[in-house]
Parts: sequence; structure tokens; C-alpha cells
Amino acid sequence: MADKKSSIITVLLKYSIPLISGLAVSVAAIAIFSSLMASTSLPDSTADTLVVLSASVGALLCGFLLAKARNGKGIVSGLIGGAMFFLTVFVVGALCFQESGFGVMTISIMLFSIISSTVGGILSANLLHH
Repeated sequence: MADKKSSIITVLLKYSIPLISGLAVSVAAIAIFSSLMASTSLPDSTADTLVVLSASVGALLCGFLLAKARNGKGIVSGLIGGAMFFLTVFVVGALCFQESGFGVMTISIMLFSIISSTVGGILSANLLHH
């Protein structure tokens, strides 16, 4: 029983550490971009692009770390990481803003998160084999 419990904890850590790391990087990127927008004369229309870019950077890290934790398996790890990342962002966003609509912005974040995370997974798998 204790062996099964420790394996569940190991699996949870294997997936949650990359996810939390990616989310933390996204939040940091959003904070940096927000201060950049506040201190410069960037138009408000760039905000959506910077949000998608922030999500992409976080998802890239998530996929990279997940593939490393799973000993390679780059594409699969990246796809899993991207899906986890997007679902977490979507659920937290829906809870915080009480909106659950699937608009252009949501679809953009979903696509860029999955693509970026997959690229991160592939990069990680390639670096592990060299």
C-alpha cells in the first residue's frame, strides 16, 4: 500500500512541477510585459499578443520540463504539457473572470500553448539524447 501511495505522489510531482514552473514563468512574463506597456507608449492592442506570448513561453518550459521528467518522449510529453497548461489557464481564468467563452483569444492561447509545449518537449528530448 505504501509503495502504491509513493508512486502516486511521484506521478503527481512528475506532472505538477513542470506545470507550476510554466505557470510561474507565464505570470512573470505577464508582469514584465505589463510594466513595459505601462512605462512605454505601446498601444493597448499589443496586450493580447503579449498575453499569448507569455502563455507560449510558460508552455514551452512546461513541455521541456515534462519531457525531461518523463525521460524523453518529446512530442507526447509536449502535447500532454500543452493540454495541461491550457486547461489550467482556462479553468483559472473562467473562475477568476467568470467567463468561459471560447473566443479567438482562447483559441489562440490554446493553439500556441500546445504548439509551444510540443516544441519544448521535442527540444528536451533532443537535448537528453545528445
